[in-house]
Amino acid sequence: MKRFWAAGLFFALLLASAASSRAGEAGAPQFMGLFTLPAHGFFQSLRLSVPAADPGPLRAGAFELRLASSSANLWAFEENEHLVDGEIAHTELMFGMGLGPGGRLDLGFSDLRIYGGFMDNFIVGFHDATATSQNRRDDFPAGQVHVLARWNAYGPVLYRREGAGVLSSGFKASFWQRLYEEDGSRPALALGLTLYAPIDEDSGISRHFPLDGALTLSASRSFGRVKVTVAPTLAFFGADQDQGAHLSTAQVSVLAAVEWAAWERASLVCQYMQDGKASDNLPGFPRLSHELALGVKARLSGRATLSAALVENIITFSNSPDFALHAGISYRF
Repeated sequence: MKRFWAAGLFFALLLASAASSRAGEAGAPQFMGLFTLPAHGFFQSLRLSVPAADPGPLRAGAFELRLASSSANLWAFEENEHLVDGEIAHTELMFGMGLGPGGRLDLGFSDLRIYGGFMDNFIVGFHDATATSQNRRDDFPAGQVHVLARWNAYGPVLYRREGAGVLSSGFKASFWQRLYEEDGSRPALALGLTLYAPIDEDSGISRHFPLDGALTLSASRSFGRVKVTVAPTLAFFGADQDQGAHLSTAQVSVLAAVEWAAWERASLVCQYMQDGKASDNLPGFPRLSHELALGVKARLSGRATLSAALVENIITFSNSPDFALHAGISYRF
């Protein structure tokens, strides 16, 4: 049951948000926006991290600096088949500028690396305290990196990684155009194009094209103090091989999110993200990845916004994070 605590919180937030929408009559709600979160599954995270949804319009001549970071603890174990043990840290620094009616351009740098981490002992203790299965986690040393996958108990090792290091880092650019503003008959619609050019990648990654790219359509609609967002993404990847793992070169992702403007300067946000399969020849990894994030975004001043969230995997567990932490800050000027 522990695995589905986040799903319960998601639906609880939906109900609480709907019940609170009447409070919107007291004043126009101030929505803070969604979290800037990448996919945290091991093979999913090797490629382009697509913005979850429309980051919001900037007036012409306005600028925004955004820093977001997340650390995800990975654990998946199947006897004689695969082992994923370690933590991945993703950091992104983006500079956005308003281009005119409904348009914005964001340029920046993205960094993804794997390391032993710091959450193993906490998670083992939490599982012990809640009488939840460790799935053999406590049989392996804490704070180390081990990723191994084979097709079956008798097959060759297709992927092996031990030790910390950079998985992928590079330059990123995204362009967003607001197509429609929300009115009484239709939601707000925005179209986003994202490109990623790696400058440092793990030596096992093989590319047939130097860039990754993605196209996102974001639709959002507010109901009183509640805003609902749905954003499907179609992504294409230049990397098709990582050691013996065949990486998918195209992937569909879907984001569904609820933001509740619970206070004048802060919102509660719950967002679900489904990522397509990252590898089709490794057991466990062809399945979709499902992640649920719950947290808060708060305006510290008229220009700065702070975000913090917890991320949990649901539905499938071999190719998604066991647990992740997220923090971010943005500043407009």
